[in-house]
Amino acid sequence: MYTFKFTCIDVIHVRGFRMPKVPKGKVHLQAYVDEGVVEELRKLVFMKYGNFRSLSYEVEQALRAWLAAHRARGERARGASSATSLTCEPPT
Repeated sequence: MYTFKFTCIDVIHVRGFRMPKVPKGKVHLQAYVDEGVVEELRKLVFMKYGNFRSLSYEVEQALRAWLAAHRARGERARGASSATSLTCEPPT
């Protein structure tokens, strides 16, 4: 197993494959996202930072904001009525 720097990411060679090391406390998340949304996100991240290395940071911040908004909405719903609950269903 060999480790070396590859565009600012530690990479491990395992059986001929280059596999990036996952930073401590992080997990790899894979999702299918509309091409237009990803393109717009990449453009905005590049405009803000001048590179794409902060893409994961911006996605994590967006997820944190989404979670906080839904937590707040759920707390308001529970406070109004114990029978009311927060439900989120994925689009069909």
